[in-house]
This record gives sequence, structure tokens and C-alpha cells, in this order.
Amino acid sequence: MAAAYDLQPSNSQTVGAVAQQPPNQDAVLWARLNELLQRSEDDKVDIVRLESQAQGLDAGDNERPRTARAHTGQARDRTDGTTAGAISGGGLLNFKKSWLYANSRLPPGMLPFKAYLSTWALISRAAKASLDVYERPGRMQMDGYFNADPRNDTKAHSFRVQEVDDRKLLVCAIRGSTFNLFDWKRNFGFAPKEPTGFLDDEGNGCHEGYLRIARSMIKIVAKQLRQLIEQDPSWDSSYLLFTGHSAGGAVASLLYMHMLSKTISSDLTELAGLFKRIHCITFGVPPLTLLPLQTPSGKGRNKNIFLSFASEGDLIVRVDWEYIKSLAKLIAAPAPRLEQSGGRQQGCRQKKTQDQTAPHPPKWPVPPSSLSTAGRLVLLREAPILNPSSKQTGNQRPKLEAVQLTDDQLRGTIFGDPAMHPMTLYKRRIDELMIAAVTGAEVG
Repeated sequence: MAAAYDLQPSNSQTVGAVAQQPPNQDAVLWARLNELLQRSEDDKVDIVRLESQAQGLDAGDNERPRTARAHTGQARDRTDGTTAGAISGGGLLNFKKSWLYANSRLPPGMLPFKAYLSTWALISRAAKASLDVYERPGRMQMDGYFNADPRNDTKAHSFRVQEVDDRKLLVCAIRGSTFNLFDWKRNFGFAPKEPTGFLDDEGNGCHEGYLRIARSMIKIVAKQLRQLIEQDPSWDSSYLLFTGHSAGGAVASLLYMHMLSKTISSDLTELAGLFKRIHCITFGVPPLTLLPLQTPSGKGRNKNIFLSFASEGDLIVRVDWEYIKSLAKLIAAPAPRLEQSGGRQQGCRQKKTQDQTAPHPPKWPVPPSSLSTAGRLVLLREAPILNPSSKQTGNQRPKLEAVQLTDDQLRGTIFGDPAMHPMTLYKRRIDELMIAAVTGAEVG
């Protein structure tokens, strides 16, 4: 049982103006939303209480959000935004509604993400470790697994030794958030704080909650690494991989950047030279720092991999308090009206073409983001259908693709679908893309 934490801001100094702490109902809304994120996609969820929280949320203006109008129809497996979404006995909370806006998707024709097969294999190992760390092993299988310690601000994590060709790979996976006050008190620490003594760029403010956890985990991670190295001196020619999903990926990114720091000295940075390569691969990570974190340049570091995968529609990769308020307002508002191209008179006088009758969804106004995502961004998505008139057969799956993404592109999106966040989805997509990379076949 986690200790009882309040949601009051700390007295520590922060970069710039400290954001106003959100009311408790905001925290309850987002904590309850986490219940959805942790469930299987097939589980039935009673969301009446969550809906009431969303409808009562202050959206940042003088008007209270209006109740979402009920829609009819059955929810489809695809995230095409054409269905009602989640329905409960007491009403409707339509998380799928975000797909009805033009900026819920990135444009077609984005540059594909290409990688060597060895890199895809590493990505697949990271995805498996990030998923496995959510499952607490039995008492007889605890070797390499370490429980969370709320009193010392450390998250549950695991160390696994794997053989890759003729080298060893040590995988450090950090668990994402679960439904407890410790995890969510840290997730709510959006106000950026200076990473003094932690990162080379001390002016690059970090998410306060994740920075606090990363600082607390330096000694324990370093101790575990040192024990492994002392047991087997051959680690000097091996690889180290940090990985994690959601909040776990955020902490993994910070530990990775700290370990590669040039001007910082700690128990962890002292071990960096013992590994031939140090990598970091994360999934569904929330915004983390004022300026995007990238692998430090320098001799021997250009081959270190720092990748961050985001599923199109995953609300966690966009989340901060202003975004939460904006998303709650979207959920509570009526569905947008789709504009038809071409005037009514013109449509009456001549036969309408596909371009003239195609609906144009509006854009949802997204508030400015204060924080950026870490690493080289890769977007996982169903490939856009360039020819809407071509219909897919019932057995044909949408094509899956991985494309390059920039922080600026991500900032303009409205992602709001909880179904796009589970690590099970990331794992399945990574596996399919890896198989396609090996066989040369398309995914779909």
C-alpha cells in the first residue's frame, strides 16, 4: 500500500513561472483515466464516475463544458473516429471523439523510419522488457526484479541479461504508472525544474516528478550494475539498454542522459565507460523537458541509440495540465460538424465529384506545450488511406507503418484515445513491423 501523499506543489525552485496547481477533481479525472489505460482493450469499463468528473471540469474559460451528446452505433476496432466510443449505463464518455478532428492525425507521406535488422531486434527486446516489467514475478523468480519503494521515490524495475550474437546485453526496464497515489503524485509534477547536478544542460528544465524519481534511482541502479560487473568482468565489451513504457520510459530517458553526461559525476556516470554501447528505447512517453533530449555527441557515442515510439492517438505523449483541460473540454463538447467542400448551389447544378463532397474535419485548438518528448521520435500508425473511394475487404487489415516524427509536428496534434496507450499495443505493433522488416512484406 502506497503512503498517503497530497497533491500540493513542492517548495523547490522551478524554472520560470510555476504553473498553478490543478484542482483535486482534475487529479481524480486523470487518475481514473489511468484505470482505462491499464485495462485490456476487451474489458468492459464502468465510466459513469469518470464521465461526471469530465463534465464538471473547469476547461480554462468562463463556460463550463457541455455534456457530450449521445451517439448511436457500435464501436469499431479501427481508430477511424466514426463511432461513438465507450458507452456506459449512465451515459457516454466518447474518447474516440478526438479522431473527428483534422489534427488527430499526422499528414500522409511522412518519411518512413528505417533501421538495420539488428536495431529492430533491439527494439523488439526493449518492447518485451517494457511489457514484462508490469508483471511482478513470483517469489521464486524475483532475481533481477526490484519492487517500487514510495518512501525513497524509486519505481519498480528489472535487470535482465541476454545474449546478442557474441556479446551480452543488459536490459534495465522501468515500470510505468499503476493506479496508486505514489505514481500519480509524481506524474502530476509537470512544473519544470532545473536538473542541477543531473544533466549537462542545467538550464533545460525537467518534469519535476520524473526528475525526482530519476535522481532517487541513481544509487540503486548503479549498485545493481556494479554487482553484475563484479560478477563478470567481460561486461566491458557489452551493451546496456534502458527501456520503459509511459512514466517508466520518462525515468529511463533521464537515467540514460545522466549516465552519458560529460560534466556530471555520480555512481552511475562512473560506470558509463565500462559498456561498449549504451542505448535507450521507450514507448508512449509523456513530455519530459523544455528542450528535447538527444544523445550527447562525442567520440564513440554516435552509435548509441535513443528512440521514442509514439502511437498515433496516444494521449499520454501529449499530456500536460493545459492539454488535460483542453481534452476534457473536447470530450464534453458536441461532436464537430463536418464541412462540405463546394457550395450548395454548385452542388445542385452539376454532378458532385469526390473532392467536392468529401467532408473537411475542423482542427481542435491545441494549447501551447511547455515540455518536449525525449529521443528520436518514431510514430506508429495505420497508414492513411490516400484513395477514400477504395474500400477494404472485411478480412483486410489496415497497413501499419512507422514514420519519422519531430517534436514540432507532435505539438500540433490532438491525441485523445486511451486505446492507443497500452504497452500491449506497442508490443504487438513492434513485433509486426519487425517481422515485416525481416521478410520484406507489408504489415496489414
